[in-house]
Amino acid sequence: MTTIQTLIESVTKLIANQLIPTIFGMAVVAFFWGLAIYVYKADEKDSQAKGRSIMTWGIIILFIMASLWGIIAFWQSNLGIGGENTIIPQSGNNPFE
Repeated sequence: MTTIQTLIESVTKLIANQLIPTIFGMAVVAFFWGLAIYVYKADEKDSQAKGRSIMTWGIIILFIMASLWGIIAFWQSNLGIGGENTIIPQSGNNPFE
């Protein structure tokens, strides 16, 4: 493998294994942070609106991420793109020989 392929695989693994779960977790924390603001400062209208806004954005981000996760899983399983079926073309190798 070339160093560029190794670099691309390292970056891809970093994104898939660490960055995406971290962002997903941050969206969950944001939702519950907004919920806490909404509940604990229920008597203040401005704080309620701020908490509702944070919860709404948390749900939107979770929905988008879960949807993209589902679409990517569909591509990988039904279309043979990515995952364990990934084929990296090598120069000089003919699979039909």
